[in-house]
Amino acid sequence: MKRQSKWMLLFLSVFFCVALISSAQERQITGTVKDTDGNPLSNASYLIKGTQTGGVTDENGHFTIKIKSANTVLIFSSVSLKPKEIRVGGSTELNIVLENAAAQLGEVVITSLGISKQNRKLGYAVSTVKADEVVRANTVSPITALQGKVAGVNINVMGASGVQSSPSIMIRGAKSLRHGRNQAMFVIDGMVIENNTYDADGVDAGSQLKNLNPDDYESITVLKGAAATSLYGSRGANGAIVITTKKGKLNQGLGISLNSTYQTENIYKNGVPLQNIYGRGFPYQREGNFLPDGTQINTSNSYGPKMDGSLHPAEYDPTKMIPYSPMPDNWKTFYQQGRYINNNVALSGGGDKFTYRLSYSNLNNNGTLPNNKVERNSFDFRTTGQLSKVFSIDACASYAMTDALNPYGQGRFFWPGGQNLGFMTYYAVPRNTDLATWRENYRNPDGSMKNYGYGLWNSQVNATFNRIDNVNNTNHEKSLLANVMLKAQLNSWIDLSAKVNLNNYKIFYENKERGSGAFGSGGSYGVGGNYSSSYNYLFSAHAVRKAFNDNLDVDIRLINELYGNGQIENYGARTDGGLIVPN
Repeated sequence: MKRQSKWMLLFLSVFFCVALISSAQERQITGTVKDTDGNPLSNASYLIKGTQTGGVTDENGHFTIKIKSANTVLIFSSVSLKPKEIRVGGSTELNIVLENAAAQLGEVVITSLGISKQNRKLGYAVSTVKADEVVRANTVSPITALQGKVAGVNINVMGASGVQSSPSIMIRGAKSLRHGRNQAMFVIDGMVIENNTYDADGVDAGSQLKNLNPDDYESITVLKGAAATSLYGSRGANGAIVITTKKGKLNQGLGISLNSTYQTENIYKNGVPLQNIYGRGFPYQREGNFLPDGTQINTSNSYGPKMDGSLHPAEYDPTKMIPYSPMPDNWKTFYQQGRYINNNVALSGGGDKFTYRLSYSNLNNNGTLPNNKVERNSFDFRTTGQLSKVFSIDACASYAMTDALNPYGQGRFFWPGGQNLGFMTYYAVPRNTDLATWRENYRNPDGSMKNYGYGLWNSQVNATFNRIDNVNNTNHEKSLLANVMLKAQLNSWIDLSAKVNLNNYKIFYENKERGSGAFGSGGSYGVGGNYSSSYNYLFSAHAVRKAFNDNLDVDIRLINELYGNGQIENYGARTDGGLIVPN
């Protein structure tokens, strides 16, 4: 009995010693997890290496965990950030900073349906252009600013209709012989925007893309090929241009950003060289020779004799004698000096659980085509917030009011109406014609247009000047893009989200034309417009885990998307037979 008591006492002594030693080694570790900007990371994962013991940080980035050994290694990770391993040692408090994964493992880009991925994990080609590169390009559309910045992307930077023209963009060449079937799709924060497709004969007043403000964009990602846009179905067969907007940062306080740009454009050189040796003359009428009185009133083109400076009657005024000499820059009369002015102001900031950004931009862009311009006022607001430990929200709205003045139609069907400035430059106007003086004198004192007795002068030169001076076609546009996303972070590796995108686009046009008769009699007036809307609903379940001792990333997504168009309205009316009261 005494021997059994002795062994029992020895057993208890050893047990308590082990317990005391274990108790002495187990201790509590606390700390905070932040990003490189000093922002606390909520829902960041922490784990004891080699075990399933761990958790996620709270909304302030705080964590607490108990360890049993100084040799314990903790693993910290968060979405789009590089994981970090820390050996605890003798520490009781740790301050962890997770670096952007792009700095070490390849750039993080936004791909199909707003999914964030690293370049190294993609099975297809993408290119990303930062917002500051787009802003510096000084263009109405941010898409036009991509010219020359992305390999394999061909962009027609300026249409013949003016500064409001829709940019034509083609990625990796044509895939269809049908006109308009090779355009890439455009996605702004998950909303698909349609681009106009015009042939050479269309009058392009521009698409909704000209209502986008480059100052509000964080980046533009070009997804190349069908593999990159497989989630978009047939819409993404020609690739996609994915735009993400800026947002505020946590714990930033109030930040103010001002950006102002002024640029002028001068018509410098003709696209096709023009000769300055031979003057007015038409090969099928007297072979370009002068009549005995020195006139060539019924001839055009430049198939006449060499210009020698001799005096001859002017086309626009037979009573005025002018030298038969070259006018090298007479074609510049059909154009104007371009001017680009853009001012943007933005307020941004954030607290522990929310961020905000509000911006306003004013654009005034005069094109080099006469009386052609775009004026735009745009507003953008975006906010993010952590509603609870589980739920977070991201909401954004962009509203723009745009006026596009005088889009031109310079196709083959427009050459008799005075809109085709290229036809006038290369074909109709002789190299010795003083167009600047002609423009000052093409109307009679009562305001009616002069009749020069030659159809080409009346239907081309006079009509061109009348188009420049007395026709105003204006598109008044209102564009609203809005989206809201609710996300639930169920644990460190599962999240659910629901996102709604809405697009409302309204156009009202007004066409005014002063008549060619006395005191402006004749002419026309017309109004019209259209309204369209579209929607996009996206529901997603996402799970990401590491397996096989962290050597394999498992990323699973279940996605359901619903999209469609709302009701479309079109209307219009115009005068028939001219205006009763001039103007």
